[in-house]
Amino acid sequence: MADYINLQEQDFSFFGKGSRLKGSFNLSGSTHISSFIEGEIVMENEADLLIEKNGTIKGKVWCHNIEIYGAYEGVVKASGKVTLFPSAHVKGRVEAKELRIYPGAILNIDGHTDTHEEAASSL
Repeated sequence: MADYINLQEQDFSFFGKGSRLKGSFNLSGSTHISSFIEGEIVMENEADLLIEKNGTIKGKVWCHNIEIYGAYEGVVKASGKVTLFPSAHVKGRVEAKELRIYPGAILNIDGHTDTHEEAASSL
């Protein structure tokens, strides 16, 4: 068994604690954010985006599903589900097919859900 990551088979991204990134990011595969990101994130496929408790995003996100445990400020456009966990701090606009908010989440949002397939595919 090899002790290294085969980069050609990698199908995930992880932005570690303490990192600060700014810009536009096009990502594929499951992605975990435990750092501070300012800018735009576009998930290129239907992989999940997860903002860890230590993670913060300020900007715009286009994705299928997103789980927020940390902080988010900006606009989220999700063709699937947005889940806000008890440790989440969210401010901005959330557009999704489904929105789940667990007790304890702190939010100040303009939220919109749409169960119509044609609306979700236009995101």
